[in-house]
Amino acid sequence: MKTWTAYIQKDGDDLILPFPDDLLQELHWKEGDVLKWDVRPDGSIILTRKATIWTKVKQWFAWRL
Repeated sequence: MKTWTAYIQKDGDDLILPFPDDLLQELHWKEGDVLKWDVRPDGSIILTRKATIWTKVKQWFAWRL
C-alpha cells in the first residue's frame, strides 16, 4: 500500500489541496474529476472518484463483453 502526503495551500480565500502527479496517474484521476470525501471517526479522509454516467456506461458494456 502506498501513501502520499499533500499539504493544503492558501490562495486568497480559497484552500487548495494539490495532488502529486504520480498519485493522479496511479489512480487514473484527472483535472475535472469529482471526488467524494469521507471523513472517518479518527480524522482520516478517504477520497474516491465519483462515477460519472460515462463511467457507468463503460462498466455496463465491459460487463456485457
